[in-house]
Amino acid sequence: VVEWKKQWNDEWLNWICGFANSVGGTLIIGKDDYGEAVGVANVDELMVDLPNKVRDTLGIIVEIYLVNENDKNLLEIKVPPYPVPISCKGSYYVRSGATNQRLSGHALESFILNKRGVSWDSLPLPGFTLQDISDRAIAHFRRIAEKKGRIPPDYLDEPKEILLERLGLIKQGYLTNAAMLLFSEDPQRWQQGAYVKIGFFRNHADLEYQDEIRGSLIDQIDRVIEVLHLKYMKARITYEGVQRIERYFVPDEALREAILNAICRKDYSRSIPVQISVTGIIRDPQNGTQNDTQSDPQNAYRHKREKISPEERRQSIISLIKQNVGITRRELAEKLAVSPRTIARDIEEIRNTVKLEYEGSAKAGRWILRDDTDD
Repeated sequence: VVEWKKQWNDEWLNWICGFANSVGGTLIIGKDDYGEAVGVANVDELMVDLPNKVRDTLGIIVEIYLVNENDKNLLEIKVPPYPVPISCKGSYYVRSGATNQRLSGHALESFILNKRGVSWDSLPLPGFTLQDISDRAIAHFRRIAEKKGRIPPDYLDEPKEILLERLGLIKQGYLTNAAMLLFSEDPQRWQQGAYVKIGFFRNHADLEYQDEIRGSLIDQIDRVIEVLHLKYMKARITYEGVQRIERYFVPDEALREAILNAICRKDYSRSIPVQISVTGIIRDPQNGTQNDTQSDPQNAYRHKREKISPEERRQSIISLIKQNVGITRRELAEKLAVSPRTIARDIEEIRNTVKLEYEGSAKAGRWILRDDTDD
């Protein structure tokens, strides 16, 4: 990850902090937003001061290099990723796409837990005891586990407390948040948002009716699928002899996998329920007609704009340069509907494979594209 800044500003310490808390990166001082070298003032002073400033403010060590590009002095600050949370003057920052985000509230709490290798699910929950564990949910789990064969049979015959401990659901003598979600009859009592909300929309805007599926997560999965089939989905009915065959437009296996992922991968610490939106009109994949029925998971992407891959975009850049050697980075960005920064990064990638140079000013210069055979 590379970020460019024209001149040094102490605000860029926040960006170094963001790099350290994410996957690392390089901050180049002396380039504008288009990747053009503009040079750095007082470069000698910065080479001495910056390592100490980063160390004293962030408590980390970075590598700083003096680089010359087009007779302009640049500073490259290489920041490694750190396994522990790094703060800048009491605030925590992370990279999000091409931006630097200051963390607060739930996002900060989750970030610190993740850096420490701890998840919210694994945290002890004082006050939640074995008396709050549903025997019915435990029995349901035993039946599923026996059928799947993924847990040793002797584990399933253990008393409830021993089984939960073997499953890693008891920490420091307390049941965990995960135990509460999986085996409590009413997780909402302990954590808001531990349920599933299903809504039927006729036109993607107006809600006609809805259901809320509550209870242990073990039970929610089957109940969600049952309610979707009974109230929200219409099957295509065919007959084989006297046998009636019902086929839903979403295969059962795909539906169950989607529900499992939604329920099991949800961040329950955010106190927001799983939300399933079902729309009213889809296209019958068998005959192309429209039906008032459940939403087609593929239709969610019908109106998304198709994007070309980075490789295709770089080939387009080369073609545009061949057509017009005077084309600017801004014009390339407009033609390809991306940001100037993306164009600049693409050009750096192109230079790794072909000899591409730019002569002259940003507005009145020209591109020089050479093949290897030109040497």
